[in-house]
Amino acid sequence: MFALIVVLLMASGLLTFIYIISFNGLATGHTKVEEGWYGIQVQLKRRHDLVPGLVKAVKSAMSHEETLVDRVLEAREKAIAALAGEDRDAIGEAEVALSSGLQGIFGYTEAYPDIKATGNIETLQKQLEETEDQIAASRRIFNSNVQAYNARLLSFPGNMIGPRHGFERSKSFELPEADLATMQTAPSIDL
Repeated sequence: MFALIVVLLMASGLLTFIYIISFNGLATGHTKVEEGWYGIQVQLKRRHDLVPGLVKAVKSAMSHEETLVDRVLEAREKAIAALAGEDRDAIGEAEVALSSGLQGIFGYTEAYPDIKATGNIETLQKQLEETEDQIAASRRIFNSNVQAYNARLLSFPGNMIGPRHGFERSKSFELPEADLATMQTAPSIDL
C-alpha cells in the first residue's frame, strides 16, 4: 500500500511539473509574439513619422502633382488610424496603400532628377528604405514567434493547458500577395 501511495505522489508531482513547464512555455511564447508585434508597431510608426518630411521636401517641386501628395498624406492617416485599431488585416491593407503612394513619389523623383538633387529628399528616401528593411525584419521575427507559439499551443500538452488559461492562436502579419505585387511594380506617372 505504501508503495502505491509513493508511486501516485511521484506521478502527480511529475504531472504537476509537466503542467508548469507547458504553461510557462505558452506564456513565454505569447510574450514573444507580443514583443514581436510591438517591434512592428515601432517601425510602422517611424515610417509614418518620416512621410510628412518627405512630402514637405518634395511638395514645392511637385506643385503640379498635388493629387499624388494628397494621396500619400491620406494613406498615411489611414495607416495611423489602422495601427491604433490594432486590426492586423486593416493595418496590412493601409500599409500597402501607403507603400503604393510612396512608390509614386519615388517614381516621380526618379523621373525628375532635379527634384532629387536636394539632399533632403535623398536622405529621407534612404531613411524610408532603411525603415522598410526594418519592418520586413520585424515582420519575419514576429511571424517566426507566432509560428512557434501556435505550434506549442496546438501540440500536446499545450492544447490541453492553453485553452484553460485563455491562450489563443495568434495570427501572422502578412501582406496579401496581390498587394505585394502592386508595391513592387514601378508606378505609372502621368503628367
